[in-house]
Amino acid sequence: MSLPRAPPALLHTPGFAHYSLAWSPFHTTRLALASSANFGLVGNGRLHLVSVHPGPNGMQNITLDKYYETQDGLYDVAWSEIHENQLVTASGDGSIRMWDVVLNDLPIRVWQEHSREVFSVDWSNIKKDTFASSSWDGMIKLWLPDRPRSVLTMQAHHSCVYQALFSPHQPDLLASCSTDGTLKIFDLRTQTYAPPTGGINTNFATPLTAAVLTVPASTTEVLSIDWNKYKPFVLASAGVDKMAKVWDCRMIKLGEVGQVDGRQHLHQAEYSTSTIHTQSSLLDVAGHSTRMESWQAVVGMDV
Repeated sequence: MSLPRAPPALLHTPGFAHYSLAWSPFHTTRLALASSANFGLVGNGRLHLVSVHPGPNGMQNITLDKYYETQDGLYDVAWSEIHENQLVTASGDGSIRMWDVVLNDLPIRVWQEHSREVFSVDWSNIKKDTFASSSWDGMIKLWLPDRPRSVLTMQAHHSCVYQALFSPHQPDLLASCSTDGTLKIFDLRTQTYAPPTGGINTNFATPLTAAVLTVPASTTEVLSIDWNKYKPFVLASAGVDKMAKVWDCRMIKLGEVGQVDGRQHLHQAEYSTSTIHTQSSLLDVAGHSTRMESWQAVVGMDV
């Protein structure tokens, strides 16, 4: 007979809804939360720093260590892969801010190049001195923390880029998803412009950067993507069509995709990083239904 499961540890942050969280790559008990007032529609933001510690009877305790106030909502957060006390946040005012958790009150660096909301930041776990940002302005930018300006700008889409993620296997591959319903993969070593559609270029000022692979992943918005941590060419996507889909970049064919149907818009898809799931490819999805579900995802099969 199995013992009853301990209730989850809870942390309440009244007035602030969490858009993203990230575990520290250096400290297994340290967690960062990117939060916004009024669900990110209007108002300020907070970066919460949280510790998770074992409690009595096998329970976990969550404690709020400190927080930083921002003038606009925060949509994403990523820890540095080279400095244990530093992390970056994506802000609704188009800025990217770097924080040092040892210091109080103010960020140690601010970049302001995006013209609209920055919706994601991702720190490469291979090129550990590089992180990426994506924005509603359709741009993806690459940054080095010690440089005052971005080192690369790509016009990845002509609409909002919800997420841009480095491959955990290849240092120069970057995936993105967008309002336009596509999932794209870029090779950062070969930056060229995409040929105009139908031979007519209607975007002289902002030509699209050529992707090595463009997947028409949905007829609606694709809100989230994630690389499989153990299979180099496999990604998952989720979006407004209420489905999570699994793609093998080597075998992209229209109509051949593993997919999971959801009840509401799916705004997050993430592969497990646990070593016990290296073969099973455990995929977690979450949506507006307030449910989170885990699936054994298999390419090319309905799950």
